Amino acid sequence: MSTSQLIAAVEAKLAVTRQRIAEYVAEARGYEAQLASLRNSVTRGGDIATLPRTEAILSTLREVEGSLSPSEILTHLLALGRDDDLRRVTATLDYLAKAGHVARPERGRYISL
Repeated sequence: MSTSQLIAAVEAKLAVTRQRIAEYVAEARGYEAQLASLRNSVTRGGDIATLPRTEAILSTLREVEGSLSPSEILTHLLALGRDDDLRRVTATLDYLAKAGHVARPERGRYISL
């Protein structure tokens, strides 16, 4: 193998390695953002715990991409220190849907408007 071929081969390997490094850095930044978001939701738990139920549910729905079921919303609220139950969450969601604050994109799923 000539020197020029060897240089080309090493440059190609270097380019592949740099691409992998860029992908790993992007992945790490994604994990850092996810971790920051999770930590932020935990520290905000005290805030949500003191909100009225309607506002706490709306806040929960605004934080996620996509829709949530009543039990998923309840799990989130309980994790943040609230003491709601599924019956109250479901009734509140029905009220919020009728008032036009949330929508039902599919049966048993809710999104914030």
